[in-house]
Amino acid sequence: MKCDPRRVTGRRSKQRGLALLLLSGLLACAETDPVQVLDEEWGGGFLVEHELPEGIQVAIRVAKPRLAPGEIFIVESRVTNNGTRVQRLRLRTCGLDILTDMVLEPAWASCFVYAEEVMLAPGESVVQVEGGYVRATRGRYHLRVRHILSPPTWHDMMIVVRPG
Repeated sequence: MKCDPRRVTGRRSKQRGLALLLLSGLLACAETDPVQVLDEEWGGGFLVEHELPEGIQVAIRVAKPRLAPGEIFIVESRVTNNGTRVQRLRLRTCGLDILTDMVLEPAWASCFVYAEEVMLAPGESVVQVEGGYVRATRGRYHLRVRHILSPPTWHDMMIVVRPG
């Protein structure tokens, strides 16, 4: 599924605009990692897509899956209702939940609201972005990302930290 920024509406469109601004500098120099599915739309980053019950699709994108210490790691999650009925979801409001043994230092301040209940109409999408400065040493790191809190849905991926 192609990502269509026009599908994001309301206050989320401002968040989307800020996220795209932050990501634009990374897209031109993204490298690939052979264990990931390549996403040409993101300049060679990778994409992990999951189809959930009731037509909910989650697409997790990482623009640069191979990083050096000190670089900014950014991950985006898009939840889309591809079904025919309105779906009630409890979602992260600002950012994403990330579990990893990779050391990340926050790159920006986060808000004080953790989650919200959303009624997602057919064809509607919600996008959140999270990231941080890589402070890990060289190696492969397992990453778990969560955008949907209820029903709880985690997505796994690998990130490579190369020598600086």
